[in-house]
Amino acid sequence: MFKKILKYSGNDNKLLKISIFQSILSIICSIIPYFITYLVIDKLVTNQKMEGGFLAIAASIVFVMLILQNIIYLIGLNNSHIFAFNVLQNIRESLQERLEALPIGYIQDKGKGTIKQVFVEDIDSIEMLLAHAIPEGISNLLVTLIVIVMMLLADIRLGLLALAAFPIATAGFMFMFKIGSKYMAEYYAAGQNMNNNIIEYVNGMEVVKVFNQDGYYFGKYKESILNYRDKTISQYKATRSSVATYSVMFTASELALLPIGSYLVMNQSASISNLVLVLCLATSLGTPLLRLVSFLPALMQINYKIDELENIMNCEPLQVGNNEFTGKNYNVSFENVVFSYDDTPVVDDLSLTAKEGETTALVGESGSGKSTLAKLLVHYYDPHSGKITIGGQDIRELSLFTLSSLVSYVSQDVFLFNQSIFENIRLGKPTATDEEVIEAAMKAQCLSIFEHLPNGIHTIVGAKGDKLSGGEKQRISIARAFLKNSPILLLDEATAYIDAENEKLIRRVINQLAENKTVIMIAHRLKNIKDSQRIYILNKGKVECFGSHEEILSESKTYQQLWHAAIKSEMWQPKGGA
Repeated sequence: MFKKILKYSGNDNKLLKISIFQSILSIICSIIPYFITYLVIDKLVTNQKMEGGFLAIAASIVFVMLILQNIIYLIGLNNSHIFAFNVLQNIRESLQERLEALPIGYIQDKGKGTIKQVFVEDIDSIEMLLAHAIPEGISNLLVTLIVIVMMLLADIRLGLLALAAFPIATAGFMFMFKIGSKYMAEYYAAGQNMNNNIIEYVNGMEVVKVFNQDGYYFGKYKESILNYRDKTISQYKATRSSVATYSVMFTASELALLPIGSYLVMNQSASISNLVLVLCLATSLGTPLLRLVSFLPALMQINYKIDELENIMNCEPLQVGNNEFTGKNYNVSFENVVFSYDDTPVVDDLSLTAKEGETTALVGESGSGKSTLAKLLVHYYDPHSGKITIGGQDIRELSLFTLSSLVSYVSQDVFLFNQSIFENIRLGKPTATDEEVIEAAMKAQCLSIFEHLPNGIHTIVGAKGDKLSGGEKQRISIARAFLKNSPILLLDEATAYIDAENEKLIRRVINQLAENKTVIMIAHRLKNIKDSQRIYILNKGKVECFGSHEEILSESKTYQQLWHAAIKSEMWQPKGGA
């Protein structure tokens, strides 16, 4: 566990070593008063004469040691926290880099709540390990061993009596650790499920209200919270007796020492000085021992969380090269591509080509693999076999930056950041001038959007662009594509959820954007792809047929059914309509 985390420490290990040393000094300072107490008591019980200044010196040493203990402890604590937060920063940066390199599908399968929990709560919990458990745990353990050796050297019989409760305490702790570990997987999974449900409930609040589904989704949200509560209580109930056992027994050194030690002294088998010394040393063990074992239940949870972090860090990343584009043209080819979501085949040995300067349409029923092909092209996933090329060059040879510069992806699901419209458009080309951003907005017919907004193009759009309509968000997405001006344009049902008036406007804008580019279009509405130079009919992840609209209309029963259904839906109107 420690090695897994300390590999992120970089050059900060020196700070950790200093904090461990300071923690050891602090504990030694806390034990010295017990030794001074022994000297005073020893003189009293052995009727030794104490000179006038002895008590004053003893009291002064105790006072100074207590002051030094706190000062050194705070300095060490400060150093260990600086070390801890530097490591947490390194872990988060490494996790961010890993997430950026992972397939989007992996992140979606994990869920936003799980990723957020790992990024925030799980990594934050490691702070306790780094800032407290390592420096204080090591120092408390070392001092405990030193004190035990001192007790045994003073009188081995009395030392063993002082340690008589340790086997019971250790057994209690081991039992707690074993039982707690058994419950940990369920407890952690319940926490992840609760996080995912909370985020889903909050994000979907508007839809829940509109469709009056408060009961169902609140019930799902509440059930996950109750399940998390139940798992937490179950773990607590299973371990509370063993926690109480080791907590009491680790501090019960006097249990056997006082009665049997007193008997040995009365029989002159042991000296009263040694009994007092061992008693003082045993009493001083209580604080470091309790501090030491207090870390252990938390370490059990942290160990599980570190394993979850390591699972993400060790996940197979996308195959990404670092080459520039050297293709001879901008033709896009899928060559014998196979891809599955988990064990569900989606693309099955599929081959197709989209030529430069032409529009290639992908048509098929839901689940036929259309959107998956789009995501494979922009390298959200690696195909399980086969390859995807641009101009003959495998996209896995390209850097993500190079591939991104080649393809503009306009999806049906437009995501806008909670920034101004201006900044959201500029995402298409971060180095663009203000004039270039405004020109792209004009080409995408966005000026009418700005007219009714309080700050025009500089209006903050809200989380996920909630202040804008679907058509407005789509035009901003197209403005990004204009600004990016990539040679390949990928349209994934870009007008699927747009009303008729907005659709006409967006179709005109897209036609302008598509000039002289390699265009791949996925569309629900077949009238939008009728004029495409090449149409591929997909069925269960395979190419059923391809050709122009006229060619496949005469050859493909699937396309005939889709086309006739599209015509009927266009002709349909409510009763009473003109």
